[in-house]
Amino acid sequence: MRIPAHYKRHTSPLLTEKVLTAKKWAIYGNSEQNGAIVSVGNNSDFNTTGVLDNSISGKTNKVAVKVNLDAKQSTVIRFVLAWYDDSEPDWHYYLNLYNNPGDIAARGLEKFDTLKKQC
Repeated sequence: MRIPAHYKRHTSPLLTEKVLTAKKWAIYGNSEQNGAIVSVGNNSDFNTTGVLDNSISGKTNKVAVKVNLDAKQSTVIRFVLAWYDDSEPDWHYYLNLYNNPGDIAARGLEKFDTLKKQC
């Protein structure tokens, strides 16, 4: 995914997540596992460390969740990609409910299991 130069990264105080956001989209990631490391960035040692440097730069960045599992152990990792097109408000009901793609993605993580069951 190409990420425009005007995107931002922030950490939500309500969820243990890391976020990439731009005007029209947002990517959120989190994990239920204690000690999970959620990071963003594009550093070159990601393939060896599994952790990004939380520094946004260049044209391509990632959201990653690193967990340590014992044999036969499992955990839940979630990613939400949300978009927000306000070019035609009459066509998009969600514009009446949310102010930006970050709000939509945060709600997506909050209600992830419920939304998944309704699909």
